Amino acid sequence: MSYIHIISGSPSAYSSAAAVEDYIGRQLRRSGVTLSATVVRQLPATALMQQEADNHGVLSSVALLEQAQGVVIVAPVVKAACGGIVKCYLDLLPADIFAGKFVLPVVVGAPGCRLVLEYGLRPILSALSADIVLPGVFAAENDVCISHGGTAELEDRLATKLDTACQRLTSECALLFAKQYEGDWQI
Repeated sequence: MSYIHIISGSPSAYSSAAAVEDYIGRQLRRSGVTLSATVVRQLPATALMQQEADNHGVLSSVALLEQAQGVVIVAPVVKAACGGIVKCYLDLLPADIFAGKFVLPVVVGAPGCRLVLEYGLRPILSALSADIVLPGVFAAENDVCISHGGTAELEDRLATKLDTACQRLTSECALLFAKQYEGDWQI
């Protein structure tokens, strides 16, 4: 069974980015993959700000990432750039952490911030050896409706884009998993 790790860069549990990450998690679980997540806001702020790569929380996250065949990064867009908390976290990761993994970038922001996906996040992923970056998804904040109770609903067009991206990620990871463990299945 393939294994996918989600990096959640949402600054709050009740934000548009958190709603998108939650939706992706549900879709991936339905497809039967093994799933884990790093919620960056739950890591110690001092570790992020002072670049303490040897922090226990950071080391645990790196260990989970190293095992994964696929990675989803959900990053909020703040003032036409990926949120600082996501960048601080990505700066802590080993330079080859995404090598040989399928990476699905998802950014959430104002409708005018679409280019952050290609020109803000993709170069960072390349610096972390992401050689298999799937077509990313831009989620406009106005496509996510969060009620006062904290429940979220996604517009149909956004849900369809996310469904397609999740299906592609799980298919690619399943093929990679099969290839990695091909020798184990032969008698």
